Amino acid sequence: MRLLPLAVFALAAVLPAAAGASSGNIGGATAQFLRLGAGPRALGMGDAYTAVAEGPEAVYWNPAGLAQSDSTEVTYARTEFLSYFHHDFVALSQPIRSKNSALGFAFTHFSQRSMMAVDKDNVQTGEFSPRSFAFSGAFAHTFGEDIGDSWTGRLRSYECGGTSPWAGLKGRCRPVWGRSGYGPLMLGVAGKYIQESLYARSARAFAFDLGALYKPAMLEGSSLGLALRNLGTKEKFIQEAENLPMEMDIGAAYMHSWDDADLRPAVMLSLPYYGLPSAQAGVEYSKVLTEGARGSLRFGFKSLTAGDLGLFSGFTFGIGLEIVRVRIDFACQTAAELGQTYRMGLSWRWADSYESPAYREPDPYSPDFRLR
Repeated sequence: MRLLPLAVFALAAVLPAAAGASSGNIGGATAQFLRLGAGPRALGMGDAYTAVAEGPEAVYWNPAGLAQSDSTEVTYARTEFLSYFHHDFVALSQPIRSKNSALGFAFTHFSQRSMMAVDKDNVQTGEFSPRSFAFSGAFAHTFGEDIGDSWTGRLRSYECGGTSPWAGLKGRCRPVWGRSGYGPLMLGVAGKYIQESLYARSARAFAFDLGALYKPAMLEGSSLGLALRNLGTKEKFIQEAENLPMEMDIGAAYMHSWDDADLRPAVMLSLPYYGLPSAQAGVEYSKVLTEGARGSLRFGFKSLTAGDLGLFSGFTFGIGLEIVRVRIDFACQTAAELGQTYRMGLSWRWADSYESPAYREPDPYSPDFRLR
């Protein structure tokens, strides 16, 4: 087990070379809606989300992040691209606490305004609206609770709610001390069915994503993420089959917490099979506003459009408000002459030991853990 975290991220160090070698591929890929992102929180942070991914959005960004779920959560996000394209994302995450695992499901739908259909003589024959959708199912598991060969005096885990003597003390947990070595490693996999329609033609494909999320015990609050996305079959509308938009994302994040606030910067590097690499960076600041309410501000930058549309086209902004179990988020990105992109989201969380945003679950690898 001690070699597992090292093996996964050694692989992350080797794969960029292969991805970089193909980044100059002048071909193209179909099903580009699979690269549009999901969730306003991610967009607000410039889509630097691979090492942050948690909750239902992890099904899209990094399936390993589902393992961070501590309660059932459902989310819906609507994205408006340039007032012409529409993107809907619905997802659910469900932890399996007894197995240190989690399940996730997502549905993505992409559409655009109606277009005029013409025949070979350029005579209008009607209208049609191109559409694309994908169904996804994901599974994640956490490894490494008992790794390490020496007693460190750090917390191994914690126990909240349930049938323990602490169940009646809402918002309180019992510390469980034990061995702690390298920190938890989360691995995840997601499978998806993809279909696109264009007038009277349609194409289908199957794909899967692989993800890893590692939280080093020696650097509390940090996380490293790796995701391989859209690996699968080709789509064929008539005769020619095209690849899916395969890519690899590598990210890192760090969260610093104090009395009633968190600050989380994150960075990510995207290495697509088709096209040039791009970088993303973002930061989220969240603070307890009142008992049971927390607000968030987010800023980010994406380099993908900066070369063609100007530097300012890559900046993103987002806000969020969490009231007990409901979270509302909004994010936007300017696209210079092309207009604006807006993403809005609504999430509902079923809670057990969780009581309000004012209560942050303790980090089992923190030496400063105290009974709340």
